[in-house]
Amino acid sequence: MQRECTCAICGTKFVAGRKGALFCSKQCRYENHKIYQLEWYHANKGKVDEQQKERRAKKRRPKKEDTIIAIGYAERQMAETLKKAGKVNVNL
Repeated sequence: MQRECTCAICGTKFVAGRKGALFCSKQCRYENHKIYQLEWYHANKGKVDEQQKERRAKKRRPKKEDTIIAIGYAERQMAETLKKAGKVNVNL
């Protein structure tokens, strides 16, 4: 059952292909999306600005120094792995 609707963006009449259709074309859907994005941005501008400041500050932080000490690293890793695995019974 098709019904005639009016586009919420441009106001043209169109035949809706499904129940609840609001827009006549992809372009009108895109324009509605842009309008929604702008409304959201203006409603949340302080929050957006704060998040951007945090991201910039995070990028400016000095990088951590290398915490891996190379001398004896392989042996420490093997010992840690063996400790996790536990003892294996080799008797059949």
